[in-house]
Amino acid sequence: MNQHFQDSIDLYVNEGIPPGHFLTACFANDLAEAVKRADLEARRELHEIVHAIDKTPGECRGSAEKVASWIQNKAFRREARNENP
Repeated sequence: MNQHFQDSIDLYVNEGIPPGHFLTACFANDLAEAVKRADLEARRELHEIVHAIDKTPGECRGSAEKVASWIQNKAFRREARNENP
């Protein structure tokens, strides 16, 4: 898989950094939106991307609500870390 996709997946899972529209749709399990957002490279690597996402924590994938909650919770934790160095 392209390193850009892997880096985006890792940043989302570890830090809650939104991964862009295509990967966000993949994490939200929204195939129609993912296909609409995919460029040629993303379409070619879709199988590998989905396989990588399947290895991530269940709490960060599966619906738009889970994705939004993951991003919000990770942002809260980042802010708390920054306030207490």
